Amino acid sequence: MKKTRSLSFLAVGLAALSLAFFPGTAAKRPAATTPPEFDSCTSILVGRLASADGSTMTSHSCDSGSDRTWMSIVPNRKHKPGDTAKLYLEPKLAKGPDDPERLEAGEIAQVPETFAYLNAAYPIMNEHQLAIGETTIGGRRELVSQAGMIDAPELFRLCLERAKTAREAVRVADELTALHGYNDWGECLTFADPKEVWQFEIYGTDYDMTRTLVAVNRRGETAKSPVASPFMSNDLRELLRIKRERTICSPASTYLQITQSRDWLPGPIGGVVWLGYDNPATTPHTPFYIGIDRMPGSYMVDGRRAYRRDCAWWAYRTVSKLALFRWQEMTKDVERVWKDIEDRVFPGQAKLEEEALTLYKKDPRKAKELLTTYCLDQADQAVAAYWKLADELWVKYSGNF
Repeated sequence: MKKTRSLSFLAVGLAALSLAFFPGTAAKRPAATTPPEFDSCTSILVGRLASADGSTMTSHSCDSGSDRTWMSIVPNRKHKPGDTAKLYLEPKLAKGPDDPERLEAGEIAQVPETFAYLNAAYPIMNEHQLAIGETTIGGRRELVSQAGMIDAPELFRLCLERAKTAREAVRVADELTALHGYNDWGECLTFADPKEVWQFEIYGTDYDMTRTLVAVNRRGETAKSPVASPFMSNDLRELLRIKRERTICSPASTYLQITQSRDWLPGPIGGVVWLGYDNPATTPHTPFYIGIDRMPGSYMVDGRRAYRRDCAWWAYRTVSKLALFRWQEMTKDVERVWKDIEDRVFPGQAKLEEEALTLYKKDPRKAKELLTTYCLDQADQAVAAYWKLADELWVKYSGNF
């Protein structure tokens, strides 16, 4: 009798575990008439006068149950006159950099040069230390345009490819969406360069909600928005169904970033992205300098379609989901591991950057090699530590599942 009871609890535990690891399998789509609510994807801006060391910063918690987990470094490229740039629908769902199943949304005129950048579901930072974060502000379904060619992830990419500063990024975003249309939910894009920070709010509508009361729509007609205002009053929040409170730390996070842009260091060294995978409460932040030439192999594997031990995201997701079973106890074990990783990395940052700067002045390529080797080593050690932690949690708490 006792054995049967244990097996029953095991079956229930495994069923709950499957829901924890694959929450999308049990989720139900809301009815079309249900007003949308937006509590995901949150960013924070920090100006250089507000930070301890003079860095500007922005962040982004990519809260999603479907966004891709692979990341890559896209190099700087030169283009010929007359070249065009392809736009894609929902590139955040792509299986890889050259996914043959990607759907094209159209083409736009290419620029002579596109800058190198760290590419994620929502691209993060370019070679000039221009960084982007994002807060989904949503809005009413009626404000989502179906006519535009550019969605939020593609807008991120285009800004990082074409702008060197936050001000330039705002201009690029404004001009491209006015010309080619925006087809996503309401977003607040947060831009940070080495000197200043800006934010850009956009909805998929013919009306410009942030710049002026009068706008020209895509049909060339002058229109006046009945709700256009640079201020988010309580009435406007209620009209657009935007909540004032939201959760920054979400267990549904695919990845999270905190960026640093520093004007006293050259771009490859001054720009650093502190990355974490899955739940921000259970993951360490490991550094990726924007001067590196590639991401770790395990970061370039997408984990959305299968459980894979060669995928970095699954190391962190396994730990975060296991911790939900006995949160009070398990998170103490998890904290010891992520704290050890961060305590090892943070104190050595100044020494590494000093060495990289010395190399950079003599041979930028050697500085790039140093930064790449360092970042990949730190990331690989952290991933290995989390796989080890996952195995230890199974053993230590197996009697409680």
